[in-house]
Amino acid sequence: MKKQIFAALAAAAIAFPGGAASGSVGALNITDIDIARNRNDITLSMNVNQRGYRLSSNTRWEVTPVIISADSAHSVSLRPFEVAGKNAWYYEQRLGRADKLTLLRSGKKKVYDYSDAVPYQDWMEHSNVYFNVERVSCCGDRPVAGPESEPVARLNFTPPEYQTTFTYVVPVKEEVKQRTLSGRAYVNFRVNKTDIVPEYMNNTVELRKILNSIDSVRLNKDATVDTIRLTGYASPEGPYKNNVRLAEGRTEAVRDYVKQLYDFPARVYFTNSVPEDWDGLREYVAKSNLADRDAILAFIDERTPIEDRNDRLRALFPQSYRFLLENEYPWLRHTDYYIHYTIRQYTTVDEILTAMERTPSNLSLNEFFTAAKSFPEGSKEFCDILEKAVLYYPHDVRANLNAANAALSKGAYHRAGIYLDKAGDSGEAEYMRGVLAALEKDYDKALLHFGKAGDSGKVRAAILQVEQLRNAEPVEYLQ
Repeated sequence: MKKQIFAALAAAAIAFPGGAASGSVGALNITDIDIARNRNDITLSMNVNQRGYRLSSNTRWEVTPVIISADSAHSVSLRPFEVAGKNAWYYEQRLGRADKLTLLRSGKKKVYDYSDAVPYQDWMEHSNVYFNVERVSCCGDRPVAGPESEPVARLNFTPPEYQTTFTYVVPVKEEVKQRTLSGRAYVNFRVNKTDIVPEYMNNTVELRKILNSIDSVRLNKDATVDTIRLTGYASPEGPYKNNVRLAEGRTEAVRDYVKQLYDFPARVYFTNSVPEDWDGLREYVAKSNLADRDAILAFIDERTPIEDRNDRLRALFPQSYRFLLENEYPWLRHTDYYIHYTIRQYTTVDEILTAMERTPSNLSLNEFFTAAKSFPEGSKEFCDILEKAVLYYPHDVRANLNAANAALSKGAYHRAGIYLDKAGDSGEAEYMRGVLAALEKDYDKALLHFGKAGDSGKVRAAILQVEQLRNAEPVEYLQ
């Protein structure tokens, strides 16, 4: 029975084993035919049963394996062998030809183990293997009939590809598009003072951080500033009550500085203050190489009454305290700012496409998807938009899942894997991880992910396809 087998390429190295099935040519008493390809060669091996040949004494058969391209434009011959009757065998021996070719004696109780290889050429990707047989005579006998050809196998070394079904998810529409810009400014104040001096130390640069963030929203014609929230922090040294005064007063000074430059309503501004930034100090100590780092962290976590905490820290860890006071305490005096704003909805595709060109950060994930769907699914424009969307929503599982689909459709497997790492653990995400593994020919991994993707017709079809690919072979033996 003929068995159709398709090529299967290993992911890291090309290898086409032929041993999973084998052929035979009964007329030539040849069995266990095995055709295999590695990266550089095609190898043919087989067993020739000499006893099975019942040739007349003066008859000799010349058998030449030949690979012929599917269009018959190219061919290459492998090493021939000959089987001869008694007189023909001795005749070839006297001529010395037995030293130059494989000469077998018919009727002998022997099995000849044949193997030969030829360099692989591109035209062999689709080709056929034949045994050309020429029956000749010697010693004055009349010639036997002309050459014949025995078909042996069809070769198909075209790598089979997993046929992908892409799965795009529609993002939920935002009813209100609210956004937040945030940052940190290290505005400096004179010792024990709360009045702001814009030109003092590096204040020009630090204040500009806040103003630039506000301006980026204020100058956006489709955005409305809802809230500007300022939170001021002071470092722990000094009396706690004084730190309360400094944190509140300095935060209000920054607010007043900003208010005088804009005409936002007073209700837009909110302030808050943290008299001593122990959380910031703990974060720094945890990343430090201080010799008593763990002990300091344990002390901070004990939450000693805040009025006494800094004095206790100084008394327990005097050497480290001096280091922290000089190197970290200045960075605990900062103003964190948050600009909350709303962006209007875009109602037409043209509006969305215009915004995508000018201010893509204004778009919701659903609007990015709407823009993509205005192009044919799978087109360059469609895929580019979905990959652009994930730049603005890098942690959204839906954005990453759609971007993974887009990258896979462009053959960007590595990039698709990065997106899928952030696509969550939904059935659709597991399905696409299985698709990626199948495209990379890691069929065991593909089946593992498909097994987690749930039970659906799509998943069952994917599993069936992978099973067929995993069991594939490149040779169809014809006898």
